Amino acid sequence: WGALSRSLAKPDSSLEVLSVSYCNIDGEGLNALGRAIATITKLKDLECRGNRSVGTAEWRNFFIALKSSDSALEKLLLNGNSIGDEVIAAMVDALANMSSLWHLSMTYNPLITTAGWILISSLLEHPNSNLEQFLLNSSIESINDDVVISFANALTNNNCLLALEFGFDDDSITARGWAALSDTLCNKSSIESIYNSNHSLFKVTGIGVPSDLDSHLQLNRNEDKAEVARQKILKYHFSTGESNVEEFVNMELEVLPRAMSWIG
Repeated sequence: WGALSRSLAKPDSSLEVLSVSYCNIDGEGLNALGRAIATITKLKDLECRGNRSVGTAEWRNFFIALKSSDSALEKLLLNGNSIGDEVIAAMVDALANMSSLWHLSMTYNPLITTAGWILISSLLEHPNSNLEQFLLNSSIESINDDVVISFANALTNNNCLLALEFGFDDDSITARGWAALSDTLCNKSSIESIYNSNHSLFKVTGIGVPSDLDSHLQLNRNEDKAEVARQKILKYHFSTGESNVEEFVNMELEVLPRAMSWIG
């Protein structure tokens, strides 16, 4: 692994895709790989899957190396590894400022608990995050209502994430979790709250996605986000045909003219 890493780390390397999956890489090998990746400036796609013999310290060192990397990673696949809660802080720290990263997959990491997934959701709150696709886990109870609620909260001011996968085999998410995510996509309490809702996320996978959440996701598929907000406002505040003038009371001035023109 050391020889391979030195080969990869050549200054003129034009490597863009690297897969180190299901190859029994050990901690020493991962450390060497991390140091090499830190120097590969053109690497865009990194797959490191199915390597369960790597310890906590080595994973933490890997993410520390990734943080100092000059690589503009776009896709990172970490499926089926031995990543646990003790590593998450280093991982979030490494990926938070990686603005080029748009796809992150972490399925089948059974050592991550509910607390770990909640910490991972904080990635979406970072101003430099441009993640568009986020694949979590499946078939484990650690993906539950508390995790979905944490992701819902993280998405409140996130306009980048398009797809979020909780898994197809997990029934530990109940109406409480789905309701929080639905409210993030369309907070019906006022016109202003709908206007400020998340209009970007349009794909969520999981068991039991309710019809109201699915309806919001379908609306969010429209690339014209002003029209998405308009449709949500009309649906939940003016569908009865009543004037509802009180809806405009105390509305922010920057929202008021547009809202009135929509209704007019």
